[in-house]
Order: sequence, then structure tokens, then C-alpha cells
Amino acid sequence: MSTGEVCVAAGLAYRRLGRGEPIVLVHGLGGSHRSWDAVVPSLQSHRDVIALDLPGFGDSPPLPAASPHTPAMLAASVERLLDALGLDRPHVAGHSLGGWVALELAASGRANSVTAFCPAGLWASTAPRDVRVRLRTSRVLALTCRRLAPLLLASRFGRRALLSGSCVRAADVPATLAIAAAADLAGATGYPPVYSGTVDGRFAASLAWNVPVHVVLADSDQLLPPADNRCSAALPPDTTWSLLPQCGHNALWDDPPAVAAAILDNHSQAPT
Repeated sequence: MSTGEVCVAAGLAYRRLGRGEPIVLVHGLGGSHRSWDAVVPSLQSHRDVIALDLPGFGDSPPLPAASPHTPAMLAASVERLLDALGLDRPHVAGHSLGGWVALELAASGRANSVTAFCPAGLWASTAPRDVRVRLRTSRVLALTCRRLAPLLLASRFGRRALLSGSCVRAADVPATLAIAAAADLAGATGYPPVYSGTVDGRFAASLAWNVPVHVVLADSDQLLPPADNRCSAALPPDTTWSLLPQCGHNALWDDPPAVAAAILDNHSQAPT
């Protein structure tokens, strides 16, 4: 079923468009399925696209378990959605926290391929102090400016001022995307427990060698600089690494066509 409407299954909200091999898109901390809106048009003519809301984000209720909520717990909730949709091993792409969740899905045998954009969890032990500060600051600003955000983000000047930490081309981000993202971040009830479950660990699960993994970093990523985000001990030795030029942490907005191309190219490497 590819209606494009927001649906709910196994406790998770999702939007499904297009046709072809299924691809599941997983957003980052504070995002929602809307985080992928600039990329989906380039995918839906080639793939059956399922963009979901993780527990406590977008239109999905938070997990009932006590804090913290780890990426492995989030991946388990995505597995329940896959079961409800009758999907065994779809392709999975994730951004930031979503990249870590995608890797956890691969470790559980539920991903046919993984494309991880600026993924969290590839730090040496726990999240660096600068990452923690930036994540907390962005959440506080979103809550503080909740009412003013639509007005500020409606202008190119406002988007340049507020989004330059995550995007190289901040002023060019469509106002509708920026305003929706600010609302998602401020309204994310799952943010505190997921933040706690993310920054105090790292991705350490083992992946099968036959799962194509493509880690895509961004050359101007201020949150997870490429030089500090390459701890790959848990990744297969044949993992593909690439660098997107002129992109910040939110490469999904800086270069949507390149993001879509990386996903489709990695799919072609997956076993049939």
C-alpha cells in the first residue's frame, strides 16, 4: 500500500510512497519522517519508500520502558513495524541517530543493505562533550523559540541564522521543511530518554559481512566531524566510506539528490 498518508502500525507512525523494492528511512534525534521530505521524491519512482517516526518522535508515542531508550531499543520497535508490514529484510537508510538504528537493524538480520548518513555511535566510547552540548542546546533553543520559530524560519536570513550549524546552504532550505523540523524537535516527547540512551554508548554490535554498508559522511559536519566519526571496529571490513562535499550534518537538506543517489547505489550492491 503506497498512499502517502500517515499510517500507524505496531505503535509507529509512517508514510509510504512509491513502488519497487522496499526502503525504510530512519530519521535523526529530534526529527520525524518529514526529515526525509527533500529526498523522497528522488526515491519513490524507484523504490517502495517507508519513512517512519521513531518512538517519541513525530506522530509516534514514546516507548513505555523507563529511561534511557537506546538505539537498540528503537531498532526493536522498528522490527515490530517491519513484522506488521510483512517486510523481512528491506533496505534501510538512516541519518545521524537513524544511521545507528539502521546498523542495529542490520546486526539483527533485518536489513538487506544499510546506508548511514553522518551516523551517531561511531565515536570511540561515548559521545564527545561537544556533541552533548550541541544536542542539548538545539533542544533548549527549539523549546524556547517554539512560538517564534515559524516567523524566524520564514525568511532566508532567519534560516541562515538558525540552521547554519547543521546546513551549508541554510538559507536555501525550503521554509516549510525548516518550520516542520523545528516543530518536530520542540514536540519530541522521546527526546530526553533517547538522548540519554544515545550519548552514553556506541555502536558495538557485529554485522554480517554480506550486508552492504555504506557510511556517508559530510565534509562540513560540525556535530560529527568526519575526522572524529570513523570508529569502525564493529563494521564489516568491506564497508564503503564516502564524503559528501559542501554538506553539513543535515546532508538530507544540503544535497538531497546526492543522498538519494548514495542510497540507490548501495542497493545495487545487496545480495538478491
